[in-house]
Amino acid sequence: MDPSPQEPVITTILPTYRRPRLLRRALRSVLAQTYPHFQVCVFDNHSGDETAAVVHEFAAADPRVKYFCHTQNVGMVGNFAQAMDRVETPYFSFLSDDDFLLPDFYRTAMQGFEKCPRAGFSALLTLYVDDQCRPGRRQMLGWKAGIHLPPEGLSAFLKYGFLTWTAMIFQKDIIKSLGSLDTRLGKNIDTDFVLRAASRFPFAVCDQVGAAVVRHRGSQGFETRYDSVWPALTQILDRISNDENVVPEARQILRKSLAVWHQHVISRWCVQFTLLKDFESAERAARLMRELYGRKGVAFLLRAIARTCRVFPPALWAGAGLNKVREALVQSRVDPARLPMADVQRMFHTDGQTDYTSEGMNREPS
Repeated sequence: MDPSPQEPVITTILPTYRRPRLLRRALRSVLAQTYPHFQVCVFDNHSGDETAAVVHEFAAADPRVKYFCHTQNVGMVGNFAQAMDRVETPYFSFLSDDDFLLPDFYRTAMQGFEKCPRAGFSALLTLYVDDQCRPGRRQMLGWKAGIHLPPEGLSAFLKYGFLTWTAMIFQKDIIKSLGSLDTRLGKNIDTDFVLRAASRFPFAVCDQVGAAVVRHRGSQGFETRYDSVWPALTQILDRISNDENVVPEARQILRKSLAVWHQHVISRWCVQFTLLKDFESAERAARLMRELYGRKGVAFLLRAIARTCRVFPPALWAGAGLNKVREALVQSRVDPARLPMADVQRMFHTDGQTDYTSEGMNREPS
């Protein structure tokens, strides 16, 4: 017997900080779900603006909307962690206030648990769009629908691409095994939680788009620097490689797979740092390749590319052009007919899609 709408099965965790117009869009995307058995809990990081009024407006019209406000700013990471610790429903999901869900996300994702009740999470694809709703790359081009068992499921992550938690539903019970979000890892808490879940639990994947992540000046992808990525990522990989909850034979396979993947990530981000003109981070990433994996030749090449672009701008322009060609080739592999752009554009233009000003950034105060 299906639960009634008054009996929530899923908690939508929606942390927010001083972006009331974008929050409206995020809330509408949850309330538009074709699966009704949820509650959406807004965790206000002490915004001190009209955020409370916006949420109360929604709550007055729909009792599934709940509001929690911190008495002081606990930081973005602390807000996510404290919100997850308060989940009481059997399932939960995360939604940043500047992103949004597509209408059938919950209904489709819950079908994954019907196929595999032991699944730690059920995931759909994520579509990236810019602040004009122009589609970027779609993640997981190689992923196929189905059930992935541990630890091979983690290897699939490394091979096909990272599944973002924006398009995931988690079982609450996995928290007992994984523990709370590790706030020491900063903005990498999502990477850590998802990869550890994939290393221990089966998970379901549906090859449909379930959510959109908006990339804009102020989103994490535009603010990435060496110090916010590499130390934390190394800790994450070490923890998974030495996880005693994974059988020894599987740990050996994971160590090798993680090492290969980490080297690819270092190379890719070294190039990205160079294109962002963050040459210091690029050189530090190149040194990491040599220090961790002894790849002196690769490290020399990566460092040489960064230094050449630093002193010879035309090389940087050429590199940027080649990167655009690469992205175009990747995008050409996507069947446009499979992208639900009508739903994406309709939801994107629901309330304040232009709230990307400095006042609206989801930043921690200095």
